[in-house]
Amino acid sequence: MRISTSIWPSFAIISLLHIIISSLTDFGPIFFIAIYPMFIITLPSKFFPNKALILAFIIGITADFFSSTLYGIHSASLVFMAFIQPLILRFFSKKDDTEKVSRIGIDQLGIKSFVFYCTTLVTIHNIAFVYIETMNWSVFYNSLFRLLLSTIINTLIIVIIEISLFSQKK
Repeated sequence: MRISTSIWPSFAIISLLHIIISSLTDFGPIFFIAIYPMFIITLPSKFFPNKALILAFIIGITADFFSSTLYGIHSASLVFMAFIQPLILRFFSKKDDTEKVSRIGIDQLGIKSFVFYCTTLVTIHNIAFVYIETMNWSVFYNSLFRLLLSTIINTLIIVIIEISLFSQKK
């Protein structure tokens, strides 16, 4: 399986940032930091879904390895998000804008569309993460504040990283 070489720097940067930030911070039951979904969020539309699911599993298992959660929570929620990502991307972008690019970001979608696109996917990821973590819908409702706060903070961190490291229009 040959994967485009242009995604590996993004993979390395996002994985390193996630490992560093999540190891330095622990907010317990208040919220969780998950930067690694940025890798799947920024995958281009031309990327094959099977490869995206495999890459989601790899980066998710990497996050599982370096976190203090049960193994498989990060990878399962990220694989679910990767499965939904092409549909969400079609909703937020024009086909011509994302067809020939090697990475989806603010430069391709614009700040407003990217923030809504990112928020949607981070919300999907966080709902899957919290549901897999609790395995109970009754506890899930008690986790709504944590879910909302995590979505806002993670989206904000991802947008800041996108603007500062990957955007060409600074």
